[in-house]
Amino acid sequence: MNKKLIPLLIASTALIAGCKNDQSPSAPVVDKKDAIAEVNGVYISKASLESLKTELAPRLRGQTLPDEQLIDELVNRELLVQDAMKKNLENSPEIVARLDNMKRTLLAQADLQEYLKANPVTEEELKAEYDKKMGGDNAVEYKARHILVKKQDEAKKVIEKLNKGANFEELAKTDSTGPS
Repeated sequence: MNKKLIPLLIASTALIAGCKNDQSPSAPVVDKKDAIAEVNGVYISKASLESLKTELAPRLRGQTLPDEQLIDELVNRELLVQDAMKKNLENSPEIVARLDNMKRTLLAQADLQEYLKANPVTEEELKAEYDKKMGGDNAVEYKARHILVKKQDEAKKVIEKLNKGANFEELAKTDSTGPS
């Protein structure tokens, strides 16, 4: 992976999951002995590091980043959060609306996950739904075949022969310019 993309991935994760920052002043207090870093009196937990690893895993496609680099990212996030709080950005109408939208999205996802855990979908249900959509044993399958010619008048001649009862396969062998 291009090393220049790694900071971009981390930064984009910060934007995507920015409201899920455990270190904001309203977040639960992290015990000092559980801390991996301290930023202006705010402790960053080991759980935050693990959460970041989980967040990044799908984007890194099997690669891993050193813990030091991830801790630096968490420190940078905390510095940005602290600066935003000093500027009172959490109360701007745009941010309030975006946070509300993110909260609603997260709650909807959580509810769906909870429902799926309580009501797992079975293989039989999946097959039944697939058969319902695709026709099951009564499905109609089509085999696309064609005779490829260079000019329209050649195509019209082939169509005439077919309309008169000529065998498609034979015409394809003799008249088609296609590879099959």
